[in-house]
Amino acid sequence: MDQAIKSYLPICGLPTLAAFIISFIAPLMMGVGLALCDFTTVKDAKLAGFNNYVKAFQDTIFRHSFWYAALFAMVSLIVLKDRAIALALDLTRITIGTPHLQDDVLYAEPDRCHCSRIYMAAEINRYT
Repeated sequence: MDQAIKSYLPICGLPTLAAFIISFIAPLMMGVGLALCDFTTVKDAKLAGFNNYVKAFQDTIFRHSFWYAALFAMVSLIVLKDRAIALALDLTRITIGTPHLQDDVLYAEPDRCHCSRIYMAAEINRYT
């Protein structure tokens, strides 16, 4: 089995790696490079270093927008996580008495540090 996987790795892995580099890594590097330059068009870019970032964080409107966006990201992450756990727990309670649904829904189990572990019910039923 390992030999079969190793023989298909170049056939499947190299095109995937090439697509990843072309579609993600190259544009990311170009964006980082342009963020450190002053330019009006991409062809006339001149290296400015971190001056763009210094200017941006000296602007009070940008600083307010930046912290507002960071606060929104943190609050929405916490709220969405809590709602997802509550939904998973509710679905677990609903399906406990319904054996034909138990294999197809998520099962959530809160742990001590207020995180949750979500398993497929089929995985849990397999070990019980």
